[in-house]
Amino acid sequence: HLYLLTLLIIPFFFAPTAYPASETIYSSFKYTMGDNDTKNDAKRICFIEAKRLAIEKAGTFIESSTEVKNFQLTRDEIRTFAGAIVKVDIASEEVKFIGESTVIFMTVKAEVDIDSFRDRVKQIKADRDLEAKVKAQQLQIGAMEGKIRDLQKTLATKDFDEVVKARMDRKEVFQRIDELERIKLDIRTKTKVAIGNVELLMTKEEVIRVA
Repeated sequence: HLYLLTLLIIPFFFAPTAYPASETIYSSFKYTMGDNDTKNDAKRICFIEAKRLAIEKAGTFIESSTEVKNFQLTRDEIRTFAGAIVKVDIASEEVKFIGESTVIFMTVKAEVDIDSFRDRVKQIKADRDLEAKVKAQQLQIGAMEGKIRDLQKTLATKDFDEVVKARMDRKEVFQRIDELERIKLDIRTKTKVAIGNVELLMTKEEVIRVA
């Protein structure tokens, strides 16, 4: 009886770790406004940086999932698809005056659902053109966000001509990021609609028509 009891207990102790299927991820960032920043610009920059941190955390969470490991995605691919698929929203924001500086405090949240992520990635990777578009778009967004950081360094200078040009360039980059985000939302929405309209026993041609 003791031997049988031991056999029953051993599987309990060595059972595989169960990972949660979904997670709400929070990330915060604070930005001190410079002389050449408007409040709206400061909030945009704060959101960009807080979102970047949230996507990094989301990527780490997704990477730990057994379901996603079966896709054999690289770490960079997980971060890329997370950036394209995971929606990030502002959870809270606050403006404080610290000394002579105006500081923006922002917290964002990202809802990560492993099943939804897996289904979206499956559909994206099934279409090489779509996969290439998603990856190219995320590279462009990353490049634009990097350009914003570079422009911030220029805006810290006191050269009037450089500052005027940098502010114009920053405005254009913000507009370009908005365009890319709209395209991303369109892809994400249409992908979700396509998945929702695919039914069992459909032929390949019927699925393509729906998509």
